[in-house]
Amino acid sequence: MAERHEGPAGGGAGGVDPTATTLCPACQKPVEQDLRRCPICQTVYHRSCLPPNGCYVLGCKGVPTATAVGFAREGPWWPWAERLGLVLFAVIVGWIIRPAGQHLVSDLALFVALAVAMLVAGGATYFAARDDRQNRVPPRGGSRPDGHGTDGFEALGLALLSLPVGYGLGMVLPMGFGALTIAVAFVVSGLATLTAIGHAMAGALHDKESSRAVCLLAIVGTVTGSLTYISITGFRRERAKANLRACYANQKTVAGAIEMYELDKSTRRTVLDAALWTALKSGGYLSSTPCDPGFGLGSSAHYRRTGGGTGMVCTEHGALTGPAR
Repeated sequence: MAERHEGPAGGGAGGVDPTATTLCPACQKPVEQDLRRCPICQTVYHRSCLPPNGCYVLGCKGVPTATAVGFAREGPWWPWAERLGLVLFAVIVGWIIRPAGQHLVSDLALFVALAVAMLVAGGATYFAARDDRQNRVPPRGGSRPDGHGTDGFEALGLALLSLPVGYGLGMVLPMGFGALTIAVAFVVSGLATLTAIGHAMAGALHDKESSRAVCLLAIVGTVTGSLTYISITGFRRERAKANLRACYANQKTVAGAIEMYELDKSTRRTVLDAALWTALKSGGYLSSTPCDPGFGLGSSAHYRRTGGGTGMVCTEHGALTGPAR
């Protein structure tokens, strides 16, 4: 049964308050409130300390002694980790369903919100799992029954934490050191993610209490897939913007070359055909026939002469002063 000590005088019959002086067999701390009893032997525990499938009292009738190693107490960081994880999930969902175009919330603001959500959720998860692993272990020795799941959550927290920290440092450091810091952050995050996946799979197979490992496996899959999708779509969006700027630069270059050609030849060309491309190249007005960025060789046919603006338009990217008609 649980160990008892004498308490202060006046506390209950004979000067002993049995509730306040009973030590929890799991954490060896006094049970002062929020108590729970083993349904078999009536040993008093903290509500969060009683193992779901066992009891620490050897010989407790009806409970296999193998379950006495069970220990599922969670520290105070976990409620914060759960709430902040939901915030991170909401930001990720908002980014994924966000349509292209102009918005009240800019892409930069949403990116900052994602970074902050990753920072706080990752930090809370890391410290919650670390606290469990270091301070909340079975008092009679042995490892936690959800050891792989706990270690996996610690690795997941590190993976989420390293990206915004590394990216933030990379933005304030000089260019060379900044790029190196961001690269290191991505490497650390990738290795930590792989570690979390390995612990989750091992925990699902070998942990005595595998629920934490199974939950981790689902979270890692969801977060990794979502962040990969965001990275790919963000890269495509930025590449499209770069192609648009390059196309506008090509239009200005071609318009200037045609203007110089027309002044030198005292002519007026209204159609940009193969003959004019050849004349511009052979006359030294262009070093090469420009391609429409993103469309490869042979896409120079996208460029056409127009009467307004710079005198040029692209059938894919529009004119420098407005969309193509």
